[in-house]
Amino acid sequence: MYDVPGTGTIEAWTWWIRSREASIPLRRWRHWYHRGPPLSGIGPNDIDLTPVFPRYYSPGLPEEEGFQFKSPEFLWYFIAKKLYREISSNNSTPLEYKEFINEIHQFLCRMLAKDKNAINILEKWLVLPENLPIVRNFAAFELGMTGTKTSIRHLIQQLKSDSGQNVRSYAAMALGMIKDRKVVPELLQIFYNTRDDQVKRHLREAILYIKNVIPCPYW
Repeated sequence: MYDVPGTGTIEAWTWWIRSREASIPLRRWRHWYHRGPPLSGIGPNDIDLTPVFPRYYSPGLPEEEGFQFKSPEFLWYFIAKKLYREISSNNSTPLEYKEFINEIHQFLCRMLAKDKNAINILEKWLVLPENLPIVRNFAAFELGMTGTKTSIRHLIQQLKSDSGQNVRSYAAMALGMIKDRKVVPELLQIFYNTRDDQVKRHLREAILYIKNVIPCPYW
């Protein structure tokens, strides 16, 4: 993963960067903040578990002096756990201002995978136009990571018609992650009909990944 600019104490909130404020193109931003290997056991295999005792903070966790994590994996887990509770409560407010690194999504998708109610909530967030684009992006990405095939029709609907910032690209990525070959003909049709180069790029990646032509491009 690319290094996050800045030195000194890294607070959890500084990792949830607004890509639109930083003017980072989606493709570069996705590989910057949504990149990381799939979890194995308790976390990514390439994480250095040397106990250096950095200080990490997160909303919903104790704020007493001296509270700290030995490993960032614990931080990612507790943030994912809090997000899971917010999703289960149908509260999208915490998602409206910050974006999340891929390692948090890795933990969260495991929590969501067997929770049909939470998946239904994410599907509703995806299609509701009154939700901010950043919320619809989050919903699309998480539905893709959980591999929820029942969400395919919602993702295709957003891929065809959603005008929110980056939503169509996230829908394309999600469909690639779900990896259902039955959607390839429809993805090809959308690819040839769209004029958005960014969407076309993510559609191309999704189609090639589904057909096993390229390795997974999402982390």
